[in-house]
Amino acid sequence: MFGNLPARPKPQARLLSREIHPDFILDNLSLHNPNHGDLTAFLFLPHTRPKPAPAILWLHSSSHDRHQLLQRGHNG
Repeated sequence: MFGNLPARPKPQARLLSREIHPDFILDNLSLHNPNHGDLTAFLFLPHTRPKPAPAILWLHSSSHDRHQLLQRGHNG
């Protein structure tokens, strides 16, 4: 239906920082996107979880401030 699509590049992620919390690990990642530059992502991993584990994808607003997502007291 879409015709021939270009091959999708293998995802590349780089760990920028890691925070260890009592109940989870928070990884700050940089994801390489050859078409639009690098993107940042936060990955929350509970210390105990079933395998395979469910995931939640939360898309942020289109704000210029990538930290808007995780500011305490600012997310309703």
